[in-house]
Amino acid sequence: MATRSGKTAYTKRKMNKLLSLIIKILSGVFGACLLVFLYLVIFTDTFNPLVRLYKIDVPLTAKLTASNENLFYLSGSQLDCVDFGGKEKWSSEFAGSGYSVAVSDTLECVYNGTSASVLDTKKNVLFSVPAAEYTFLDAKCGSSCVAILSCLQGDTALYYIRVFNYAGEEIYRTSYENADVLSFDIFGDTDNLWVLTLDTTGVSPVSRISTFSPSQNAMTGTIDISDQLISDVFYADATMYLSGTYNLLSYDTFGQKQQSTLVYGLKCIDSVFSGNNYTLIYMQRSDDDVSQASTLRVLSGSEGNEVDSFLQLPSDVVSVYASSSYVYCFLEDSVYAYKLTGEFYKEIKLDFELKKAVKISADKVALYSADSETYYMRLS
Repeated sequence: MATRSGKTAYTKRKMNKLLSLIIKILSGVFGACLLVFLYLVIFTDTFNPLVRLYKIDVPLTAKLTASNENLFYLSGSQLDCVDFGGKEKWSSEFAGSGYSVAVSDTLECVYNGTSASVLDTKKNVLFSVPAAEYTFLDAKCGSSCVAILSCLQGDTALYYIRVFNYAGEEIYRTSYENADVLSFDIFGDTDNLWVLTLDTTGVSPVSRISTFSPSQNAMTGTIDISDQLISDVFYADATMYLSGTYNLLSYDTFGQKQQSTLVYGLKCIDSVFSGNNYTLIYMQRSDDDVSQASTLRVLSGSEGNEVDSFLQLPSDVVSVYASSSYVYCFLEDSVYAYKLTGEFYKEIKLDFELKKAVKISADKVALYSADSETYYMRLS
């Protein structure tokens, strides 16, 4: 009996040692896995890629654009809406040809010189606008309205910007007879409107930026700049930025100038605004395109907390675009990501030869390969 009891105790001790050894091994493996996981999370972008690349099946001649939720492409007179995996949601055909498309997160406007149709995100046509004696030139979509730039030809061109609500009612109209409308857009949570015009009737040209509240049928402000030409208008929350031939100017909601940054000899080639933060990329005006540029200037940050840096470009750059966190240089076989302070951050290899890159929204770029394939890339 004693011998059998001793053997049992020995077997139990042996099993306990084996179990303890297994636990130690498993603990070691788990610990190693945890360290690898933490390394991947902290030091790599395995679980949060810097960019996400997707191949999409769209005609090469299609016009691509995107909202936060959908990708749209206009081919001839057909507008297709697909999700970001390339799965078609709906398709709509329009009579005629020569169409362009403008989108927001809630509306799409398909227009040519003689007509415009406004749809919701589920393909429903909310209303159509016949051009009549007008020629439609451009359109912008807000959250609950659409602004359409029209031209009436006569002895002198008369420009109109007409704003329509969901029901197709014209809720606001502004006209320009002695000035050229250079650009316009809808901004803010309440669908306000800004318009940049150039008045050349005086001794010196005047760049005029006007703001409106279509819902209140009112003009809310005007800024005249006569000492330089303004080419770009940007909004970041309550701050308006004007980029001109000499300076980048900022104004508050009351039209009071806040700051001025010298940008003489430079032109803005891309911009991103997120909340009150911005990223602006400038290159020399003397360069026809970014492939000829050697250095870029990057202005970023927020009002009162600006960062001014320079970025040395690699050779053979196809395009350069910004996100709120990085500057991306697109080359034929890769994408270089730079920090906003100008330091190189990461190289992303492409498995195709890139011929062209076109930004289609604030964080999305369409890529066209030498093999006639189309991709889109999400920027971080």
